Formats: sequence, C-alpha cells, structure tokens
Amino acid sequence: MTGITCTVKTPGMFKPVDVSSKIVKTPAFIQGGSHRIDKGPRTDELQSFRKAVELHRKCLDEGLQTTLGCMVNDLAIPSKERPKNTGTPYQFPEEYLKILQEARIPIAEVVVFYESSLRNGASQDARRRGVKIAETMNEYTGFPVPVCASIMGRFYKTLEEQGFAQVIGVYTLMDCGPEKGAKKERSGYDIKMDVVNFYMDAKGNVYDEHF
Repeated sequence: MTGITCTVKTPGMFKPVDVSSKIVKTPAFIQGGSHRIDKGPRTDELQSFRKAVELHRKCLDEGLQTTLGCMVNDLAIPSKERPKNTGTPYQFPEEYLKILQEARIPIAEVVVFYESSLRNGASQDARRRGVKIAETMNEYTGFPVPVCASIMGRFYKTLEEQGFAQVIGVYTLMDCGPEKGAKKERSGYDIKMDVVNFYMDAKGNVYDEHF
C-alpha cells in the first residue's frame, strides 16, 4: 500500500524472478502502480505499473481474460476533494498514460480502487462482524484507520465477490514488502480466490512473495 513505510529484507540478497502469463488463472485481476494521489509516482511505482501493464497486454494478446487495475491512495487529501466524492474521473499521472498508450490499452479500461473506500469497507465489515481490527494513525488527518492488511483484505474480498478467480499484485518493496499486509493470510478475511504478489525495486527487478 502506498503512503505506509515498512521494513523489508534487502533485495540484493535474493534473485529476481520473471512474471509470466503462465501463472494466470482466469478471470484474473492484475493490479500495479499503487501511488499517492497528492504526489507524482516514484520510480519504483512506475516500474510496478509498467510491469502490471506488460502482463495484462501479454494476456490480452494470448486471449486470456484479465482486467487491469490500479489502487490509489487518496487518504492524504480532504474527503471533499477526493475524485470519488467530486464525481470526476481520476486523472492518472502523465507517466502512466504514456505506459498505457505504448501498450495500446485505453485508460477507460483501467479499474481504479480508492484506498479510502477500501478503508471504509474494512471498518464496516469489522463492525458487522463485531470484531476489533488493528488500526494506525493517519498522519495527514489525525484519525485512526485500518492497517494495510485489513485494507488489502477488503480489496481481495471485493474482487472475489465480483467473480475473479485470481488477483496478481505488483507492488513496491518500499511500501508493501512481504512482511506487510499484502498476503491474504494476514487480511482477516476468508479469501478463497488465488492471490499472487510480486514486489519491485526502483531498478525494475521483480521478487516474489517467498523471497
């Protein structure tokens, strides 16, 4: 998740892996390029989005049913300014638009998930179940919000409810390394859907969830 820093193992200790369409189980949701709405994407976030787009393009060329998505951290701006509340489509960074254009993928086909919506969903789920979920203080608003694992759990559950058999996430080592909440086992949700996560560094190297 973007905007939340975690401690991860040094990627130089491990061998990069390839991301192949052979791992895809359709229908699959491919997510990459998570970034903060109030800042331009970092190099590793650009690499993450590019890798997700490349995989999606390859799947389309092979006739595989995949959907491309991007998670946007909108928690750092006031609620009234968030795209989901203003009714205006999200304006992707120019760097992302260029990547999509090169891959011949229309911007309208990219599904956007807002972290604020996932956060609210996780909180509502917890209240319905009568359980207490771990929270962290949002440094921008001063209010407690569900931790990364719960937000990711709501993300996975939403996709599962929509009928996806698999979600493939391409994240950054800085914000969502394997010690953090992208693993479905840590989400607090009963997720049957297949979840495959990869992590990228600023050089474009890809590492899997088991490194």
